[in-house]
Amino acid sequence: MDHAEAVWAQVKDLLRTELPKRMFDAWVRDSEGIGLTADRLTVAVANGYARDWLEDNLTTAAARLVRMVLDRPVEVRFEVWQEGIPAEEPSGSEDSTEQRPCSEGDQPRLGEPDATGVEDEALRVELALSSLRELFRRSWQIVAIEGYFRRWIPFLGATLAWIVVALRQLLYLATAGSPAEGQAFQTSMDEIARWSGLTKRTVLNHLSDPESLRRLAWFLAPAAPPASRGSRPGGRRSWVVYEDARGRRRGKPAPNRYQFQALMPLTPIDAETLVDRLRELGVTSDPVAALERALKARREELLADPPARPRPADLSRRPQPQSVQDVVREACGTLDPRTAELADRLAALIMPRKDRIMPSHYLIQHWLPLLGPGPGWGCESARDG
Repeated sequence: MDHAEAVWAQVKDLLRTELPKRMFDAWVRDSEGIGLTADRLTVAVANGYARDWLEDNLTTAAARLVRMVLDRPVEVRFEVWQEGIPAEEPSGSEDSTEQRPCSEGDQPRLGEPDATGVEDEALRVELALSSLRELFRRSWQIVAIEGYFRRWIPFLGATLAWIVVALRQLLYLATAGSPAEGQAFQTSMDEIARWSGLTKRTVLNHLSDPESLRRLAWFLAPAAPPASRGSRPGGRRSWVVYEDARGRRRGKPAPNRYQFQALMPLTPIDAETLVDRLRELGVTSDPVAALERALKARREELLADPPARPRPADLSRRPQPQSVQDVVREACGTLDPRTAELADRLAALIMPRKDRIMPSHYLIQHWLPLLGPGPGWGCESARDG
């Protein structure tokens, strides 16, 4: 095994843990590393269809993982490569009229004239296949979100749930899939509308409605604007003072600022249930033993499946997003290195990385505006199932 093949084999092992099995098997499993230079890794794939999908969906992730393996930035390039294809023979002179039978390997390509100058009739079929492939390729461009998010839909409602999906996608696009804590990104109502399948007016209405903002606060909470000499105190929005082209001082509203919960929190019902389960297992007296027993259980034994519908009191409680690790810390009182490791494993059990919701860009941008938020989730659930 040469170095390129070995490096890509390690990257595939990492991708296997990050991608759903059906996606990994369809697009990544049969690829091979065939060339490695100081700044580029070339990966061979079976056909142009696979190359296009990998370029559109995995270039950033692959480059990130190759950098982890090699400890240096390396470009990843996907190329169609098939072993043993002979080079094309040079064509004869223009005035040559010699004709010879074509063997199977010499057959003209679809759409090219054969020896008689007659265009192959199969061109029409090939064009149709090309169009379908392009459509299917684009439908595989996906927005990936943890499958656990299904448990949040009853809390948020269908419309707000799509807004959270849009914000997750915009975060991914703004940070190239590698967000850092405290990192800021800027977006617009138009972009949120585009990635939620909603109208701009619907997004504006919900982001101005106190009840919607209260529910969204589990993921999106208003942040205080930074102190600025150009801000007008006392108002509901901060203002930015600037000089126009003529040197005149002008004022304009500063962008609304929010804090977005990038990590998937537990629903408040699940957080309470998990604390109760851990206490039943004896977490207060022996945290390590209790967590080890929890890890031997199925997720359905720790959290109700299907989840209980939220009560009015659940919907009106003050948002305090908690991860699995936060709940374990609350139940134990503190986390040492051993309990922290077990908490991470428990989080992986409750929110397995391979369990993803993957609505396609095509569904969100073309079908969702026609179906509406509720039927859109129904369609995605049926497709996912």
